[in-house]
Amino acid sequence: KFKDADLIGIPFRITVSKRSLEKGAIEFKCRSEKDFSMVPVDDCIDHVVAQVEQAFATLRSELKEVPYFEN
Repeated sequence: KFKDADLIGIPFRITVSKRSLEKGAIEFKCRSEKDFSMVPVDDCIDHVVAQVEQAFATLRSELKEVPYFEN
């Protein structure tokens, strides 16, 4: 299932497992990175929001104007 998510382009993966919760964390992985990071449960929402905001900022900076074509 993780491979399918990568193939269709889902940018982030959050994995909550018994093992990670025992460590007080969740696994967070960016599709563009090879490895995942462990994020403390108390910080996971702020971490995800920051990652999404950073991704949108990157997209906005890479957008180029597309000329409008009339028929």
